[in-house]
Amino acid sequence: MYKLITGGAGFIGYNLWKKYGGYRVDDFSKGIFDCDEQIDCSSEQFTSWVNYHKPQHIIHLCGQSSGERSAKNPTNDFIRNVLTTQRLLSACEHYDVKSITLASSMTVYGNNGKAKETDIPKPLSWYGVHKLQAEQILEVFSKRNPSVVCNTLRIYNCYGDNQDKNDMQQGMISIYEAMVESGEIIVRGRGNRVRNFIHVDDLVEGIMLAVNRHKGNPYEIINMGTGVPRTVDEIVKQFNCPYRYTHPTPDDLDVCNADMTKAFVLLGYVAKDRILSYISKT
Repeated sequence: MYKLITGGAGFIGYNLWKKYGGYRVDDFSKGIFDCDEQIDCSSEQFTSWVNYHKPQHIIHLCGQSSGERSAKNPTNDFIRNVLTTQRLLSACEHYDVKSITLASSMTVYGNNGKAKETDIPKPLSWYGVHKLQAEQILEVFSKRNPSVVCNTLRIYNCYGDNQDKNDMQQGMISIYEAMVESGEIIVRGRGNRVRNFIHVDDLVEGIMLAVNRHKGNPYEIINMGTGVPRTVDEIVKQFNCPYRYTHPTPDDLDVCNADMTKAFVLLGYVAKDRILSYISKT
């Protein structure tokens, strides 16, 4: 097996497969698309499965990706984000894997207006803590296996085609798109919060640049965003729909923006800031 995509039935996994191919597995706990095989990536069976198939390049996207669900059930969040990573890497210790790319999150930084990969992580939520733990597991694996290309991608707010509009606990843009159809957008939290939005097409391009990189250290942390800050007010007004504010979601952050210098230097990667034009076409 050449390329394995875990979480392949999800939003990012599906778009990655659609453009670049690969073998997709998923437990269908949240994924809405079909894939090649159903398997629970937190199980011992998954470790055996990876050991048997020996994929050369692994893009590890499976996991729980809603901060709100994480706050409500941190144990499940740990299983889906930390244990799945440990199961995967336990198998990779036993054969010559070429690359492993982990989907992490901007939430590991906490509040940070221009986060660099060298900044000390200060997560403020269970979700951010568990993503950081998954990163640390990959970093330890890399130290033990320095011939393997290992990437941690800290992903910012992703949006685009094929996002699940029925999931009202994940995906700011898709949630607002769904609310427009009901005639009113309900914004949870303050309008002056700052976010950095990346289109899924740009994200999957960045993922593959990381998978195929030839520069840098065996283990690299790379931001995946645009570096262009946008306030929630600016975003919600673009929908031209009545809106109102209500209480924030648990553990919500005030400011999240990325410094994209490293992604450009290491990968030649520049993501387009197209969130406003995307909304205007919806």
